Amino acid sequence: MVLTEKDHAAAKRLESEAAGGKFGAALAISLFTDNGEVFGTQITHPGLKRSSVSVSGSIAGEGVKVVGDRFQGRFRTKGAAKVFDETVELDIQVAADLRPKAA
Repeated sequence: MVLTEKDHAAAKRLESEAAGGKFGAALAISLFTDNGEVFGTQITHPGLKRSSVSVSGSIAGEGVKVVGDRFQGRFRTKGAAKVFDETVELDIQVAADLRPKAA
């Protein structure tokens, strides 16, 4: 799942373009769709010292569901999480239609 600050409808390689900052602040969450468990997160934000940081194990999904073409869930850290020399804190509720993968 990739969330971006700016419209990314025309992206060819969404995850890598988002991590590069092409669409402003971005959040890419990799998760298992059967149980909603998060196994990786990429955070891109202008407030970070590095343009993008990868976070593993600090972000949990709650109430994650994929029903038909619709995705929903809450993703959060349990307080502030330390990633290298950065501190990140996340609490976001998401409900969105899934975009089909390009052929």
